[in-house]
Amino acid sequence: MLRNRKTKDRSESGPSLRENLTGLLKIMQNDPTISDELPIAKKLIAKSMRWLVLNEFFLVLQLYPVKFFIDEINHDAPNVTKLLLISFSFGVIHKISDVVNKQMALSRNTTMWRLWRIWWGYGHRVLLRLSTDWHTLNGTGEKESLVSKNILKFENMIDELMFNTIPAALRITFTTLFLLTVGWVYAILSLATMVTYALMVRKTEGVLEPLRKKSRKRMKAIERFGSELNKNWRTIKEIGREEDFSDQNDSLLLGFCEFEEKRHKTAMGQFMHQSDVVSASRMLLYALFSLSILWQQPQLGLIVLAGEWMGRSYSNFGRFADFQQRMSEGLESMRELVALMCLPPTVQQPAAPIWPSQITGRVEFKDVDFRYPDATECALTGVSFVAEPYTATALVGSSGCGKSTLMGLLQRLHDPTGGSVLVDGVGLSELDYNRYRREAISVVSQDVQLFDGTIMHNIRVSKPDATDEDVIEAARLAYADEFIVKQPNGYNTEVGENGIRLSGGQKQRIAIARALLRKPAILILDEATSALDAISQQRVQESINDLIERREVTIFIIAHRFSTIESADQVVVLDDGRLAEIGTHAELQRHNGLYARLRAMETKGLLD
Repeated sequence: MLRNRKTKDRSESGPSLRENLTGLLKIMQNDPTISDELPIAKKLIAKSMRWLVLNEFFLVLQLYPVKFFIDEINHDAPNVTKLLLISFSFGVIHKISDVVNKQMALSRNTTMWRLWRIWWGYGHRVLLRLSTDWHTLNGTGEKESLVSKNILKFENMIDELMFNTIPAALRITFTTLFLLTVGWVYAILSLATMVTYALMVRKTEGVLEPLRKKSRKRMKAIERFGSELNKNWRTIKEIGREEDFSDQNDSLLLGFCEFEEKRHKTAMGQFMHQSDVVSASRMLLYALFSLSILWQQPQLGLIVLAGEWMGRSYSNFGRFADFQQRMSEGLESMRELVALMCLPPTVQQPAAPIWPSQITGRVEFKDVDFRYPDATECALTGVSFVAEPYTATALVGSSGCGKSTLMGLLQRLHDPTGGSVLVDGVGLSELDYNRYRREAISVVSQDVQLFDGTIMHNIRVSKPDATDEDVIEAARLAYADEFIVKQPNGYNTEVGENGIRLSGGQKQRIAIARALLRKPAILILDEATSALDAISQQRVQESINDLIERREVTIFIIAHRFSTIESADQVVVLDDGRLAEIGTHAELQRHNGLYARLRAMETKGLLD
């Protein structure tokens, strides 16, 4: 029954750490962006471990001449030559130990920075590769915790393990082995202390691990709420609830602090039990010294050497308690990190991607169905229509009818759950996914996102090799040049985080310029004029009309404002995820169906 329960718990919690690590290594070995780094990292770790073993060996060996020195000076007639040789050995061993220690420190620094670069770089690379579904389900705080904070905790655990805990274990092991050469009874005491202490550590972990899980859960709630405060500060100020949200934050912090106080009291109690093992061993050591003096001729050098070695061993046992905290946090972070990196994106690059010699921009939606993950109803059902090359197609419908979802499929943010989307007769799932997004399609969404940099950088980011003249020309086409040149530093003006120094209309025009810079075969305008004032909207609309008239790009327009779609070659009307009507503006007006009703509602100011 117990075995079945454990099996069930394990299956519910997902793959084990070992399974995740194995899967991760396979993924990394097959990933050309990181595979070349793995053998180098492996060699660096092996080199660091060799220096580490040598360092601990010589640190223990440094004390060995003490026995001979004390025994010699304790003779009635000390041998001067022996004393000089012993003194010389002190210097030689110390010098060798110092050189080895410096080499170990250099190797440690190189290894840890290399590992940090691999994990940090690959973690963020994987984060950007993950599908839209995953990013939609996870907020900014969760992403920051999953990658940045987990990598930091994992790195701290590895550093603590490799350069504190393993050295402590090696030092105790070498001490035990050296004690065998001078007094087996002391070696047995050292070994017994190690075993007993290890059992106590295991018992302590059984008590503390559930508390740590609760602590991490509370901390994640605090981080999530803090991220919401930072993200929604403007809304909070607009509704005048600064104090209310601050009080909620204080309540979370107070609950966390009270729990942490209880958790640390429990931890200190457990660590005291571990310390009792060391105290008992120390007591037995001095009892052995006493018996040695009482029952036989005392060997003062042996007693001093054993005392020094055991004393240093006792001080190293404390490192295991320090590592317990780091290990628990690090392993949990590692599980989350490895699980994230092993998570395959729902949209995959095809094994043998196709790329036509030229993309003209003919788009066909063929009996397309789509349902979001975990949703009970389809967002799109049986949608079929064709957009011929260099034409403009407007998508119309009430909010939530599936317009943006349909364009998300064209961007291949998702794959259809039924049917197919074809570009120039080739299914999107067969096209080179990365090249398609880089070269063939541009999007201007209603939620514009800008980088914390200059205006020039924010336009050029879609085509890094574009010249300044190309950027300025794209800005002119988007009617953005006229406000950019009025900025303090023109195109080199800093926009601030997410363009906070710009108005909504200015941000939108920069986004349009960014899309036009690439000269794509397909251009999606998703509520591209929604944030513009009347004058800006008119100018951008003139730019869009000019694009339509030039017949250089296949355009898809999503808009609630019907004035922005009247010049479209065809209008696709969606209703509850289904194709309701299709035709030109004039045809649909005469048909007096859903399109005409929606237009009438806009005229009356009733359409959202």
